[in-house]
Amino acid sequence: MKIYAKRLLAIASVSLILFVTGCGNANKNSEVSDNLVKNMESSTNSRITIGELEESIGTDVVLLMDESGSMIKADENRIAIEGAKLFIDMQKLTNANIAFIEFSNKVIASDMLEMTQQNKENLKDILDSVNYEGTAHTDIGAGLLKSVDMLNNAGDNRNKSIILFTDGRTDIDVGTPGRSTKDSENDVRAAVQEAQERGYKIYCIGLNDNGSVDEQELKTITETTGGQYLIASNVDDITMFFEKIFGAIGDSDVEKLKEFKADGSYQDVQFSIEDENIIEANIVILSSKSIEDVILARVDEDPVDLGNSDKFVFTRSNRYTLVKMILPMKGDWVIRVKGVSGDLIHVSKICNYEISLMVDVSKTKVKRGETVDVRAYLSSSGKVIADAEYYSSLVGYLHVVNTATGSEIQSEMDSDKDGNGLLGAFAPEDRAVYEVRIHIQGNGFYRDSTPFYVEVYKDPLVVSPDTIELRLTTGQREEIDLNQYFIDENGDQISYILSELPKEVDAAITENILKVTALQEGTVKLQVFGDNGSAEKVGLILVLICEKKEFHIFIVIVPIVLILVVLCIILILRKMSQKLQGKFKFSLESCMMDEYGTPSITEFDILTDINADQVGKHEFTIKKLLSFLSSYYLTTEFVDKKKTQFTQCINKVSPNANKVKVCGTNREFTLKVKKKSKRVQFVEGGVVRDKQALEVSLAGGFTNVVPVAERTFGIRFQMEKSKEYIQINIIYRKM
Repeated sequence: MKIYAKRLLAIASVSLILFVTGCGNANKNSEVSDNLVKNMESSTNSRITIGELEESIGTDVVLLMDESGSMIKADENRIAIEGAKLFIDMQKLTNANIAFIEFSNKVIASDMLEMTQQNKENLKDILDSVNYEGTAHTDIGAGLLKSVDMLNNAGDNRNKSIILFTDGRTDIDVGTPGRSTKDSENDVRAAVQEAQERGYKIYCIGLNDNGSVDEQELKTITETTGGQYLIASNVDDITMFFEKIFGAIGDSDVEKLKEFKADGSYQDVQFSIEDENIIEANIVILSSKSIEDVILARVDEDPVDLGNSDKFVFTRSNRYTLVKMILPMKGDWVIRVKGVSGDLIHVSKICNYEISLMVDVSKTKVKRGETVDVRAYLSSSGKVIADAEYYSSLVGYLHVVNTATGSEIQSEMDSDKDGNGLLGAFAPEDRAVYEVRIHIQGNGFYRDSTPFYVEVYKDPLVVSPDTIELRLTTGQREEIDLNQYFIDENGDQISYILSELPKEVDAAITENILKVTALQEGTVKLQVFGDNGSAEKVGLILVLICEKKEFHIFIVIVPIVLILVVLCIILILRKMSQKLQGKFKFSLESCMMDEYGTPSITEFDILTDINADQVGKHEFTIKKLLSFLSSYYLTTEFVDKKKTQFTQCINKVSPNANKVKVCGTNREFTLKVKKKSKRVQFVEGGVVRDKQALEVSLAGGFTNVVPVAERTFGIRFQMEKSKEYIQINIIYRKM
């Protein structure tokens, strides 16, 4: 049998040589591309944000403090110091970065600081240490120039202001080196002009305990820049002016609650929180002497513990007391104030409503089962709120509605460990468009996000094979059923698109039928794309070899027929001598990477041994084997999840499974495994080998002639990601 096969093979070789010589260069352009059309990656959108921050991102403020000797009498009660400290404590309303500058006949400046709790305490400590120096003079010009310069260097797109505390009198001793009163006055005009040009507002508080304030100087400074000024003779005056400043800079609502003279007992001041959307309510109590005690409660309820609650911040100083209510509950409240008998008490409420809900979404177009991450957080006055105190009292809910079915899923969101918001996630399983909304609430406060939509792509098409070759004679038309090559596993309709047509052919698609007509001689490539609405577009390459009709008839057809006859005889004889013997034990191994880059391995065992000739007497493809194994596994496995995972693995290797073949040989209990795909590798002895063919023998090889009872090998299909694969493990045994 072997001798006859060799002789027939020699005849076929001679015929092939004659045919190639006669054809000349007819096929010189018939090189086939491995794969010119690659699947497009799923459109997974970069992170998007629902909602917009305002252009303004807060305020830069310079607190400019006169510490000259004249302030000893002008501000005997240190109202300026207390006012500056109060402004710092109110920073949440203004979203301000604050710098502090002291000036007399010298200037001392801090940096522009973000108002963290530690920076607030540090600045207030500096203010408490300020001493009005009896020998120091007043150089307002130097202080204003330094303030303007600091605002110039503080960045763009911010509101910028200066709050000047002074008695308003420029006075420089003639003995001060290099400076005179005239120099300082010139610098005042220069600083005010630059502030006006740059849009910096200057607010002036003139201290006037001794009646010596220069009102005209303060008026000129403030009116030129669009600010305001106050001549403060007592605590009531400065109280009302602070309210104006907070309203202008902080964009806040100011409400006067009550003014009374303390008699040594508790005085009740009632107020209401009318709006559940208030981010912060501040109850400001101003007095000339330190308040003895403060009690806060909802009407007809027990007092709150101001010292041990994340919802309230209590601050006390010599001239003011501040109770900050974070996300206050809507309703009626009462604050009971006990002041020093005879002291005039002024109580105000200042609220901030500027709060918006922002949502960050990781992606809005996903595959089925792919996770969508969502983060919800708040912004106020154009600045993101990153404050654990706010978020710890909030509860967030993620509402996801399938717009096709109307079904809704609601899940609770978790707090961000860094205190920067609330986190949620969902993984849609159906092919649909989902409407997503975020709702947050807590202590009477709530916000709903603008709805946004997440689209789940359909499963991509499978194309097999990805390249086909077609020979045509000029004038010949061929019809191709594209549904034989493109497969939608869900049975959805497929539409087809042709690439640009080369001049050698004419082609058109009617539904699923491609009609191709050869116009002139040549070898060309035609691309057909299938579309089922998924994110991945797959393509088929047609290599069209167009030949002249006469050439095809007299030179091509006859030799081809002869060769085909010879080859058929050879194949028949070889098939008769090459049989598959023995039996197999199979298992399937899937290695996929999780979101952290860690491999996750799943194994599927086929419990039944299978005789080799059950799949094919002489040979079989791995695709046929997988189909054979599926019938065993799906009837013996009782876990639906495992069945689904097994089916998914089979689908993933299906495109390349036709390119791997198991063949019998002339040797007893010996087989060969051949591949035609770069994505397939063989595994021997636990080692991955990149070779074109693998011989497995129970009768021994060239270096091992001792027969063995069984041999183990694997066929590994590499996935798109480098470390992911699906592997068929095979134990080959004798019958």
